[in-house]
Parts: sequence; C-alpha cells; structure tokens
Amino acid sequence: MRTTCPVNLTTVDANAVRVVALLVVAIAGLFLLSGNPLVILALAPDFLVRAAGRPHLSPLARLAAALVRLARVAPRPTDSASKRFAAGIGLAFATTAGVLAVAGLTIPAAVVAGILLAGRYRLSSGTYSRGFERLL
Repeated sequence: MRTTCPVNLTTVDANAVRVVALLVVAIAGLFLLSGNPLVILALAPDFLVRAAGRPHLSPLARLAAALVRLARVAPRPTDSASKRFAAGIGLAFATTAGVLAVAGLTIPAAVVAGILLAGRYRLSSGTYSRGFERLL
C-alpha cells in the first residue's frame, strides 16, 4: 500500500474507486445532457455516505465492487482518507450544481457539473498527477 497524506489506516480497493468515478462521470454527463437537477442531486446522498466513511451504504460503491468482482480484477488496496476527502468535495460540487439548476441558473450549474465530471474522469482514467491524486 502506498501512503499519501492524509492517512487513516483504512483501505479501499483502488479499482472500485476508479469504477465509482466512472459511474459519477456517466451520471454527471447525463445531467449535462438532460439538464434535470434530480440527476445531479441523486449523487449527493451517495457522496455523503462515502464522505462519512460508510461506503457499504453507497449504491455506487456497491455497484462498483460488484463490477470489479465480475471482471475478476485483483484488489488493489489504497488508503481511504483521500477518497473520503474527495467524496466531500464531490458532495459540495453535486449539491451546488443541483441547487443552481433548481434555481434556473443552468449555465453556472453546467460549469460546476463539468468541473465535477472532469475531475472524476481524470481519476477514473488514471490520467492525473500526484498532486491531483491527493485532492481526489
């Protein structure tokens, strides 16, 4: 296990984390295509339970774990602290985009959702820098 700051000595599967990020990309993309605030707001509870350190309650984390098991990919443990932090940031972005969309501010909502999508895409594809990894 590679240690990065912050460290909480609890691990998660890095492969499942990437699949969750890909699912978030798909949902954020669906929001950008549809403009329906409920789509992006549906991410908020999922981000909330993962930020609270309860990934077993997250539908996206459970689906990702099942997909990783189906693909028979060997687990790659990594510290969960930075992932919890990233879930908190995702919660802020998803909630902000949803509230802006409900308020009728579609362009700002799309910008915020686009930033969320771009960050999660970089995480899911593995094309992020060391510094970016610490933020996600």
